[in-house]
Amino acid sequence: MSLKKYNEKLFLDIDQYGYCNNVFYNGQQRPALIYESEIDEVINALGRKKDKIMLEYGCGGSTIIFSQFAKKIYSVETSNFWFEKTKNFLDKNNIKNVNILKNYGSLNENIDRFDVVFIDGTSRAQSLKDLIGNKKIDNETLIFFHDCLKYQS
Repeated sequence: MSLKKYNEKLFLDIDQYGYCNNVFYNGQQRPALIYESEIDEVINALGRKKDKIMLEYGCGGSTIIFSQFAKKIYSVETSNFWFEKTKNFLDKNNIKNVNILKNYGSLNENIDRFDVVFIDGTSRAQSLKDLIGNKKIDNETLIFFHDCLKYQS
């Protein structure tokens, strides 16, 4: 295990294969199952100014990581387990720039567009279908698929 520091509160446990197994935020451990290279690509897309709005399908450790770099994250989570687990972690750590939603249809806030989309979770194909024709994405929106070869849904 090696810890990679992103800021004073955020550290990642990276194994010898470049895989992030855990996020440490404010000293609390949270599982994260994502490659360091994926994290870095999304952080590069978000930039360091915290001025980008992100849509995420599937919340968890990645939500904690990306919340440090996004102005706002709207995370759609269909699993009650992950919804509650992540919401409790965010509340306990006073992370206020994440809004977790039970389904995409509940996203009715006044948002012009998403700068970055991160698709995770078990319904990747449906998530992509939800995005097609969506007026909140355009040719400037960067879309990332996590574990795109893992599931066929």
